[in-house]
Parts: sequence; structure tokens; C-alpha cells
Amino acid sequence: MTLKTKSYTLKAIEGFTLIEMMVVIAVIGILSAAVLAGLGPSRTKAKDARIISGVQQARAIIETLYDPITGGYPADTGGAPEGFRKIENDVKSQNGNTAFTYHGGGSFALSAKLASGNFYCVSSTGDVTNGEAQQNGTCGGTLGQNTSCTGNATQACGTGFTGNQTCTNGSWNRTGCVTAATAKKGAGETCTIASECTSGTCSKNALDILVCQ
Repeated sequence: MTLKTKSYTLKAIEGFTLIEMMVVIAVIGILSAAVLAGLGPSRTKAKDARIISGVQQARAIIETLYDPITGGYPADTGGAPEGFRKIENDVKSQNGNTAFTYHGGGSFALSAKLASGNFYCVSSTGDVTNGEAQQNGTCGGTLGQNTSCTGNATQACGTGFTGNQTCTNGSWNRTGCVTAATAKKGAGETCTIASECTSGTCSKNALDILVCQ
């Protein structure tokens, strides 16, 4: 018996050349950069939203520290509860480690730097602006208005607010500004902040209910 043999020819397996691999890597790099660039603004907006939420929560905490006897708020946040500190630390983690700016007294203003570089400010007078907290317990500037002023100038509070703001010591005093949705209330009516009342303060009565007095 004769055995037949077959011969096989091995073909070389061709792979990617160095140039082809470099081109692929370059394309992947360009696509990755484009995706990251597109996500940048969305991430900033998300951080801003988280900071604004934190400021609103901090504002609610400060409102609870109102002293009806002195008719004012703490001069600083040194005695604020632990919850306030946690909120501030969270805000700092979003805006590059910038703490709250707070000024208290007869009224208070609280502001925080946004991740976008602007500021967000709230106050006991109902202010919500993109300015910074002022030493007189109000929010500075914004709503299309300048933060500084001269003399005894008076101007409207701006969109979304009723009343006028007056120039006091070179900056706008917005204690007369209230949100348009907030109607003035008389003595004995329930309230949440002093700016809701026609006059006097918003403090607890004998039944431990906040009313205009």
C-alpha cells in the first residue's frame, strides 16, 4: 500500500501596521475629547443646581435661628447646627472649596459661589439674586441692576419683585423688596419672614405660631 501525503503552505497572518494603529488611537482620542467637551457644560449646570439647592436649605436653617426678642438673626453662623456645616461642605465640594458668605443682624443675606463662576444669594427679605451677600443683610446687585449707587437714589427692585430699593452708604438696600407672589400681611396673620408683613416683625405668638406683629 502506498501512503499519499499532502503538502500545506502556511500563510503569514497579517496584522495592523504601526501607522494604522497610530491612526486608530488618534481617532479614539479625538472622539473622547469631543465627548468630554460636550459633557463639560452639563456637569457645570448640575453643580450649580446642587449649590443653589444647598443655599436654599441653608436659608431655611437660618430662618429657624431668628430671635423674636432681639428681632434679628445671628451675626455669624458660628452657632449654626451641624446640618448647616454639612450643607456648606457639600457646596464647597462643588465650587472649588469656596465657603458661604453670610451677613446677619436685623436681616440676613447668604450667598455662595457657583461652579460657573457667578454667585447665588438669598436673604430674609425674599431676595433671590445672582449677587453676593452684603453687610447690610441684603443681596447685592443683579436683576439687571448695579451693585453700587450714589446719593439717595431709589429704583424698582426688578423683575419678580415688588417695591423699591434705596441707596444706603453706597450700596442698594433691598429691605423694601419682596417677591411679587408674596402679598403683604397685617398684624396677626401667619407669616414665614418679616418682609411678608406690612409692618413689624414675623415672630411666634403665645401659641408658638409665626405671625405678623
